[in-house]
Amino acid sequence: MKIKIADISPYLESLSEKEKDKLIARLLTKNQAELETIYFQKVASKNDLEDLFADVKAEIEDAMNVYINYGVIQKNLAKGIQKATQAINRYKAIDRRPEKEGELIMYMLEIIFTDFGNEFGTCWTVFDFRVAQAISKVVTIVTRKIHADYRMDFEGNINRYIKRLKSVASHNDVIYNLPDKINY
Repeated sequence: MKIKIADISPYLESLSEKEKDKLIARLLTKNQAELETIYFQKVASKNDLEDLFADVKAEIEDAMNVYINYGVIQKNLAKGIQKATQAINRYKAIDRRPEKEGELIMYMLEIIFTDFGNEFGTCWTVFDFRVAQAISKVVTIVTRKIHADYRMDFEGNINRYIKRLKSVASHNDVIYNLPDKINY
């Protein structure tokens, strides 16, 4: 049986303010993501949101550099991309501006193409696949979700990343299906 909020709303309406506060506090301690969302949307200042943005950038750097010292580097970088993407998604749940999400993905791609650009095209295609997913996500954000004023900031780097990735690893279907370039 699936329970809906309407099933318990008479109970919730009968609670006193103090009991409601206790219930809310108990529920929020079990769900950290909701707690952060409420804090940054209702309580925090704009500076706190900027600090969170900087913290996520640092978390992306850590995720991309933590796994490179052991094992197959491409597989470890794919794990780092996955961890960085989780951090970006947590930030996206708090700050719903797509241009900020795009900036974070572009930051991750800048690290990848600057520091690990020669790791593409190997037999460990999971790394190429994760990079192509990130590029595809930022292409979607830039072409469909943000204002034209922000698009110019992203266009040059995205086209450069697509060209570089396609030149080395276009045998992967996800990479092959990326557009050759984005233009406005």
